[in-house]
Amino acid sequence: MKKLMNIYPQLEAQRAYHGETAHDIAVLLGISDEGARRRLRGAVNFELPEIKKIMEHYNCSFEDLFSKINEKVG
Repeated sequence: MKKLMNIYPQLEAQRAYHGETAHDIAVLLGISDEGARRRLRGAVNFELPEIKKIMEHYNCSFEDLFSKINEKVG
């Protein structure tokens, strides 16, 4: 299995913590596995309703999931 290049390290950390795969994100968002993989590697942008579902699923803010570690605002 090929490792995804993930441009969202915080989201990747949440997925890993919960033992979730790209397939789990696909199911959560109601999209194909390939659609989830494209979003996770940044080839396609997440849509706002998708972002909201992910935030609610992990009970995290936008910044907690989608900011780069060195871009977090304190």
